[in-house]
Amino acid sequence: MDTNGTEATTLALLRDMSRELSSAIQSLKGKTSNEPIDHYVYFVALHVDRAVEGYLYLREAGRLDASRHLIRTVIESVIRVQALQAKPEIFCLIAYGEFEEDQKLVRNLPIGRKADAEAAIDAQWEEFKRRFTTKYPGRPVVEHGISLRDAATAAGVEGFYDTQYRLYCRFTHAALRATSGSLNDLHFADNQTMTLCAFGCTEALTTIGASSPNFEALRIRMLKKPEEMA
Repeated sequence: MDTNGTEATTLALLRDMSRELSSAIQSLKGKTSNEPIDHYVYFVALHVDRAVEGYLYLREAGRLDASRHLIRTVIESVIRVQALQAKPEIFCLIAYGEFEEDQKLVRNLPIGRKADAEAAIDAQWEEFKRRFTTKYPGRPVVEHGISLRDAATAAGVEGFYDTQYRLYCRFTHAALRATSGSLNDLHFADNQTMTLCAFGCTEALTTIGASSPNFEALRIRMLKKPEEMA
């Protein structure tokens, strides 16, 4: 296999997908929405856009090892966004999960600081509940989080979670096979995974009013094998 050719071809597709994602984000500038989920989708897309730009910078500089540390970030982001599109009620579960993590973050602070921090965190959660019930009066406030695995199930992308996500978690967690270079033969999946995630975020943006004129053309290119893209 011509690995250098595959890398160049898949990287070119990712570069075009990155431009489309950035353009979709820019197309929402000046528009307003009173839907909290729309705001979440927008900010997650911004997060992914920055990660993809950083990935491209590292990849084009030949820093393949460093670039892989950004892949799990975009996978988690797109799974949550797709779960929300499938089941909007998951928004409350995502928010509560962050509330729980905030609580864990401050639990080892000195007693005085801990009490103040916990009070601030509790106040933020109460404000979220107030806004949530005002905006969505028919939806209950569920006070438990949601695992990424369950979010993937809600989005119908369990297979993606069980393959790509589990693979790139190994780089994040400094697994032996990742740190020793034993997984380097799987580098061909890097660009394709990033492209798929950027595509997923672009698709989510179109559902909240973003413009993506090259969306279908990019979808067709994504379905081709690398050797067919040249």
